[in-house]
Amino acid sequence: MTQQKEDKHLAALRKERELHADELEAKQLEFERGVRERDRQHEHNIIDLREKIISLEGDLVDNSDDFRPASDDSLKSKYRELKLVVETITEPFNLQISGVPRTTRIDPDGFLAREGKNQLRFLLRSIVWEKVMDGFFSAPLGFGALGSGSGKKLLVNLFQHWRKIFDANPTAAPVGNYQEESFDVFRDDKEANKWRSATFQSIMMAVFPKGQRKGLASSGGMVGTFRTNRDKVYGEIRDILNEVCTNGVAEEIEEGIANIVRLAGELALEFGSQRTQLWLEGPEKGSSVQIGQDFVDCQDGDGNRGAREEVELVVSPKFFRVGDGRNDLSTVKIIYPGEIYPKQS
Repeated sequence: MTQQKEDKHLAALRKERELHADELEAKQLEFERGVRERDRQHEHNIIDLREKIISLEGDLVDNSDDFRPASDDSLKSKYRELKLVVETITEPFNLQISGVPRTTRIDPDGFLAREGKNQLRFLLRSIVWEKVMDGFFSAPLGFGALGSGSGKKLLVNLFQHWRKIFDANPTAAPVGNYQEESFDVFRDDKEANKWRSATFQSIMMAVFPKGQRKGLASSGGMVGTFRTNRDKVYGEIRDILNEVCTNGVAEEIEEGIANIVRLAGELALEFGSQRTQLWLEGPEKGSSVQIGQDFVDCQDGDGNRGAREEVELVVSPKFFRVGDGRNDLSTVKIIYPGEIYPKQS
């Protein structure tokens, strides 16, 4: 009887050891599979890194200076951030607006009377973008970054004096004036375009020194002009929103406005510093646009793709580039589509 118990006990021990051995083997196999998978992933990472290094080395060979073009993804991200802040501060719930504002200054055409109070957000976005476009994008290729008045004139005159230095007739007066300047020279003349890029890169460094991206470095020269323009646009947007808010805009809305003018100003300077042609553009009220690649319906997206719609409001501009600033001067690529509010039949 005692022997039988000992045999059972030994059999149970052997079974338990075998079970543990099986578990240990399974864990060992799982560990080895994990190691092999990590090794494969590491190899893929090494290959990807090598390809990136080769690509960068190719860029260094192809580009004889320090200029590095911004990627479409980077530009898209910057524009999307600006667009999101505009949408946030124009949301009636955030503005604590429950009905149609009594003021008629923001809606002289009676848009809300026709479309209803629920469309107020689109009207406000259209107005805010109008202020942003006039403040920072009134001229192409970055020349609107300092405003639509003296700031733009300052930059164009600077170029004209630079061009005069290299002109065959150095005593000749600068050609044209800033109101009539077509900016075609920056599209057709690579050296002029290089000057534009280098000048705006210098302005960006002066306005936003390394490590001080949140604030302006000083108040003089172009930095002062940029600051004045930024404050002007901030005041215009705040005044509009103050008119529709019964108790004035809240502190968080003011912070949002400040964020808008900061992001728009940075993007405008980015437009100038890049050799490729970057544009923000919206259609005229009453014009016809095709829903799809360039513009979408602010409520329906591209659900009606291919249809032509009459523009009631430009809710946000389209963002696109032309060429690469080097050999390609004509290829158009949409970076982010604009939005319209179609006229209702």
